[in-house]
Amino acid sequence: MTSLPVVTIKKVKIVIHGEDSDRKYIQNNTVIKLKSLINEAVGVITSLADFDPVNTRVIQGNADFGNTEITDLGNLEEITGNAKFGKSKVVSLGKLMKIGGEVDFDSSIVPDLGNLTSVGGDANFQDSKITSLGNLTTIGGSIWLYGCKVTDLGKLTTIGRDGDFEHTKITSLGNLTTIGRDASF
Repeated sequence: MTSLPVVTIKKVKIVIHGEDSDRKYIQNNTVIKLKSLINEAVGVITSLADFDPVNTRVIQGNADFGNTEITDLGNLEEITGNAKFGKSKVVSLGKLMKIGGEVDFDSSIVPDLGNLTSVGGDANFQDSKITSLGNLTTIGGSIWLYGCKVTDLGKLTTIGRDGDFEHTKITSLGNLTTIGRDASF
């Protein structure tokens, strides 16, 4: 993972005069603005409206790329929540390595998973263009492959819950060692 810039904040004292409710509002806004400035400095965003493929390293929260003009995730390394690529224009995951929640590639045009190694929740590949799971090693939840083009599980070793392999072109489980619950073939 690329090292992020270091931000050092020394003790800050905020003194605000006036009504209690005004002071709390101003203090809360100041903290929010400080957090926003820090996040901006290290490439962390909370909204796709702020996405910059060169400077954004982390999206805190969910990311639905449908109905956006984004085609390449560039230097993005992590999405802490869920990610949805269906009905999006994304064709490259760039440097993305980790998705903390679920990922949905249903009907996406993403051709491969690039550097992605970990999905914390469920992974849906139904009706996607992806043919190999590539560097992906861990899916924390279930995997749905029904009717997809995936023929190779790549480096996948662990599925935390269920694996749906029905109506797929997969002929080998490759490196897969663990399926946490049920598997259907």
